[in-house]
Amino acid sequence: MNIIVKICKMGGVILASLLRIKKYRVGFSLILCNEIHLAEGASIGHLNVIVVDKLIMGKNTRIGHLNFIKGWFDLNMAEKASIHLQNKITRILSPQGNYCKATLDMKYHAKIGVKHLLDMTRNITIGENSMLAGSDSQIWTHGFYFSKLGEQTARIDGDVTIGHNCYIGARCVILSSVRIGNAVTIGANACVSKSILKQGLYVSQPLRSIPFDPDEAIKRLSKRIATINHINIYEK
Repeated sequence: MNIIVKICKMGGVILASLLRIKKYRVGFSLILCNEIHLAEGASIGHLNVIVVDKLIMGKNTRIGHLNFIKGWFDLNMAEKASIHLQNKITRILSPQGNYCKATLDMKYHAKIGVKHLLDMTRNITIGENSMLAGSDSQIWTHGFYFSKLGEQTARIDGDVTIGHNCYIGARCVILSSVRIGNAVTIGANACVSKSILKQGLYVSQPLRSIPFDPDEAIKRLSKRIATINHINIYEK
């Protein structure tokens, strides 16, 4: 049965609380956009905040639950693209604080997993069949240079592009102006500060073994400041 609970239209802005019709479905979410285009099979889950300029969802696209997507940018999701759970995708909302509008462009079957952070100061493109996997990865499209003396600073902005058929492991950080080529796999907990164009697997520094005797380390501790729950606490 099709159910329409509440739809408010105000000059091209739509506030949807629950909408189920034959072609698409919107759950209990706040959606405030100047333009919304939902193709057949598009769905938006519950408790999302989506406040962007333009929202375009192609066929069989999906935004899951508890996502916070807000700022002066467009969200363009091609067929079968998906944003899963609890992601934060943001930039300044007012055009007055920006010099250009940005776009999050998710190509065919691109996926954003759980609890990722995307900075939409500039454009981010995620290619076909590519995925931000696991959780807690970050994509930054701006950074800063701080002068050695005084208050002088410079902001460095740049688009981030992830090619087709890429896998980005959990807790990776991708910095501004980085371009990742096709069929690249980034291992978990890697920091990508330079572009990677050659296909392959890229990981951070291997885990190293360092000689360590915890009992000897405890003996060397001298400045005990408290004992709580039978545990001695020392000042480092």
